[in-house]
Amino acid sequence: MAHRLGLDIGTNSLGWCLLRLDGDRRPTGIVDLGVRIFHDSRDPKSGTSLAADRRDARSMRRRRDRYLQRRRKLMNALVRHGLMPPAPEKRKALERLDPYELRARGLDESLTPFEFGRALFHLDQRRGFKSNRKSDIDEKEVGKVRQAVTELQRRLAESGARTLGEFLYRRLRKGKTARARPGIGFYPSRAMYEAEFDALWATQAPHHPELTDAAREEIRETLFFQRPLKPVEPGNCELDPSDKRAPLALPLTQRFRMYQELNNLRLIMPDRTERRLTIEERDRLFTKLGCQKTLSFNAMRKCW
Repeated sequence: MAHRLGLDIGTNSLGWCLLRLDGDRRPTGIVDLGVRIFHDSRDPKSGTSLAADRRDARSMRRRRDRYLQRRRKLMNALVRHGLMPPAPEKRKALERLDPYELRARGLDESLTPFEFGRALFHLDQRRGFKSNRKSDIDEKEVGKVRQAVTELQRRLAESGARTLGEFLYRRLRKGKTARARPGIGFYPSRAMYEAEFDALWATQAPHHPELTDAAREEIRETLFFQRPLKPVEPGNCELDPSDKRAPLALPLTQRFRMYQELNNLRLIMPDRTERRLTIEERDRLFTKLGCQKTLSFNAMRKCW
């Protein structure tokens, strides 16, 4: 006996009905029917995905693991080039030294190799802000950080401090905090730490023959390494599964999407009838859209 299965697939539910068919494949009765309700995968209050918290926690774990991995690699490089003692207990004793004082004093006078290594290791604790991605970032928050970076640059220029470490050391001597945050008016950038590293190395290198150019490149690369973004591979083409889709950033793909959206537009006439855009109307809007990011409906009407 033939049957027919009907499905009603929604965003949070799936309805089904199994019909019994006769010899002419006409429905003669219902065998069974039902519905399956799926819980919404979003927070009912905020509307955000329930996976967002798990993704944030996973990102924090990965960031912590990469920080510890970079710190171990930097410590091994400092030990190999004679800037840190091999014995862990001796390295632990160096924690009693004030790293801000070493970072300020190292601009004018010679430090011992271990003191210089302590100052470089402290640079790894907070390396400053550097963003290499635009997606999944709150643009308002990034704007606040950039504003705070500009404010810090202005303060550095007014104070006469040559580096960020010297500026923070002066703040500590005045009883102020050295933890820079946007909320207190300044926030360091990665470029400030890189400039301080170069200034410290230029001062200390003439006093220590072990500070070679090869050592500088290895330590600097380890200290300021930032993992590059993984490229997103396009999926397979729907028309030719053996080939890949064109990347969305490809100019040809953007032109195709613009033409596709314009071809889907319909004009509602005064008599409530609808019609497509003519070729001339479409090309006029395409030229306008190619010169700006968005094009509102009011702006489209002004094109005629």
